[in-house]
Amino acid sequence: MDKNERITCTPHSKYEYEMVQLLSDLSGKTFSFIVAEALHDYLKNNFESEVKRYLEIGYILNSKKQ
Repeated sequence: MDKNERITCTPHSKYEYEMVQLLSDLSGKTFSFIVAEALHDYLKNNFESEVKRYLEIGYILNSKKQ
């Protein structure tokens, strides 16, 4: 992976921002590392089922048009 590949992340709330800040402070890891780990865990747990769900929805919508 190219180190210049970046994603900007904005927490949904101030509370989420503070949770990331606390984890960063407690672990001594950067904000970026904490968010990257959260993204990694989310994708590991949800990517396959999310893609499958969108494909199923597309199939249902397309079959209703016919």
